[in-house]
Amino acid sequence: MTTSQYLAAAVQFEPTMGDTEGNVSRLLELTADAATRGADLVVLPEMATTGYCWSSREEIAPFVETIPGPTIERFCALAAERQVWIVVGMPEVDGETGAYYNSAALVGPEGVRGTYRKTHAFITEVRWATDGDLGLPVFETPLGRLGILICMDAEYPETARVLALQGCDVVCFPTNWLGEHSPSPFWMQRAYENGAFWVAANRYGLERGVQFSGGSAVIGPDGRIRDLVDSGDGIAMAAVDLSLARQERADRLRRRRPDHYRDVSLNSYLWPSVHTRAPNDGGALDALGAPSEPTAVTLVAVPPWLSDVSILERTSEDLLKLHPALVVLPPLAAPSIEAELTDAAAKSGRMLDQLQDLARHHDTLIVTSAPLLEEGCVFDAVVLLRPDGGRVVHRNTHPRGGRSWARPGGSVPPVERTPVGLVGLLAADELLPPEPLRGVAARGAEFVAVSGGLEGPAVVGVPATSIPLPDRSPRSADPEHWILPRVRAAESNVWLALAATGDCPSGIYGPSFYRFPRHEALARSAAAVLELRADPSDRDRRTALEKPYLRMRLPHLYGPLTWNRVTDGDGSLPQ
Repeated sequence: MTTSQYLAAAVQFEPTMGDTEGNVSRLLELTADAATRGADLVVLPEMATTGYCWSSREEIAPFVETIPGPTIERFCALAAERQVWIVVGMPEVDGETGAYYNSAALVGPEGVRGTYRKTHAFITEVRWATDGDLGLPVFETPLGRLGILICMDAEYPETARVLALQGCDVVCFPTNWLGEHSPSPFWMQRAYENGAFWVAANRYGLERGVQFSGGSAVIGPDGRIRDLVDSGDGIAMAAVDLSLARQERADRLRRRRPDHYRDVSLNSYLWPSVHTRAPNDGGALDALGAPSEPTAVTLVAVPPWLSDVSILERTSEDLLKLHPALVVLPPLAAPSIEAELTDAAAKSGRMLDQLQDLARHHDTLIVTSAPLLEEGCVFDAVVLLRPDGGRVVHRNTHPRGGRSWARPGGSVPPVERTPVGLVGLLAADELLPPEPLRGVAARGAEFVAVSGGLEGPAVVGVPATSIPLPDRSPRSADPEHWILPRVRAAESNVWLALAATGDCPSGIYGPSFYRFPRHEALARSAAAVLELRADPSDRDRRTALEKPYLRMRLPHLYGPLTWNRVTDGDGSLPQ
């Protein structure tokens, strides 16, 4: 029988490297403490039994164990005694093949329920661990459907999405997170976009010169922190409500368009000319695999209160004298009732003509969104206006809430070749699911222009941390710690220019992980302007061109993203 509400605990702990006995004894104490306080589910950190920073397979060899094995049997005994479920992070050896894995065992009152082997390796375990070969499973338990991801897995939106498509209620997340103030925005993003509870058990302390960031937390399906531990050994604990998770997950998955997500499982961005040259171009092979050199680019994102064309014209002396390569405007009109649609579409058409003149006069690309009336159907359209008079129109494929008047578009978001590079177009609604932007990035977009209404989530802040993070990482309270489009830009290595109504700040977000100060410009009291130099050595420019994090994806695991099946335990969610 499934327990619909219970307490979940994330244990924060600093292991001593190589002291398995001492580590396991302390972990058992912390787990028993969590159970005494009422926890039914306890998640322990990544590699908690041994420490993390091993330099070779030979060095870690004395500490790997099978699952089940001596260490796991001790946790099985505690689970049976206290009637608790435990996720244990540890180095595993396969008894048949001898391969080593960075693994987590799911242990319940009746013994080992399952094992997950980390699939997306970080720089440390690549020296000794094989990529996980058990896929991305979800385990049926009396506590609901539990999924497990480990640390860097969370930087790839596909991993948690595959779990959600299998009906995952709670993601158990052993981690050794570092390099930023935690709880990480990536944890919040994964929880929110999939409507799942996220139980993140991190370590703290210094090991072989590596400072881990603590901040263990339980995060709700709205992306908000329910409880956290900043530094030191401790337990973050909060209630899990399975009905809430299932309601939130249904909302996130209901509007999926899996037939539009084929590009997510492709690596065509590795061959830049695939999307920029004709197949029969005799010189195409000469350019394959060689990203173009960056050019100097000025990006402008205009906040909603400057959306009217007349206002833009009055401010053009300030904005357009910069000779921006790309200007992104918020929606030109936002009809709220069906009777307004025809008038709104007509007004938008006139405004688009005026903007086309501005694009031509200032030799710039302008992107905006507007209602588009075609053969009796109204679409929420994103329009790219070229200075030569050309237009590219993209129809929002995932309209939500305030755009219930819009018919979903039938084509994937475009990636256009322009004088400044490859530019992708998205409606703001298309930022909420991870797949649309991911597909645009996989087709090589360096810049992504986003316009429309973005209804949630609100920005989430975090308190100050006492963890001695590297000097480049902010330790003070951060009221804008998690902003959804910021994570979207970073996880897909694109420059994202957002001009939208809603709770997320309009602005220009950069393509790099853990860069402090962040390379971004937010539109607070005026338009956001960001000037990018034509410097091939600039890290952020190369990141957007070469997309190092996309190169480390494992697309063979992401097939479920393109399927029409979405399970929710007892049946299917509506598509």
